[in-house]
Amino acid sequence: MTSNPIQVIKSKRINAQMHKPFDNINEILEAIKAYNKQLHLCCLMTYGCLLRPHREIRELTWSDFSDDLKYIHLSGNRNKSGRNRIVPVPSYIREILVKGEPHHNIFSGRQQALNQDYFKTLLSRFKRQSNTLE
Repeated sequence: MTSNPIQVIKSKRINAQMHKPFDNINEILEAIKAYNKQLHLCCLMTYGCLLRPHREIRELTWSDFSDDLKYIHLSGNRNKSGRNRIVPVPSYIREILVKGEPHHNIFSGRQQALNQDYFKTLLSRFKRQSNTLE
């Protein structure tokens, strides 16, 4: 063959989908808190610290936090950008956190993190049983 036939085939573009912001964020967070406290903490850290839930938050250990829980230190191999990050933790999140053993995961309480689909599964189950996110 003299040419690559794949270059001729155009990939199908997926249309962008607009995600509208929630007007009742406090109501949604309270409903999530009543459903599952770990999912609630994950949501707070996603919106308050701008961390990604599926890896950055799920794999957090207590040693990633500063002694006073005001900052989270993430090394480059633990986030998408590949850069070291120091993220401030808002006071409303610090009030919820109860520091544990340094090398224990903040959600599982063990050295091993929760499975990679843990929060995705919890959120989909919450959406199914709740009409808050419609």
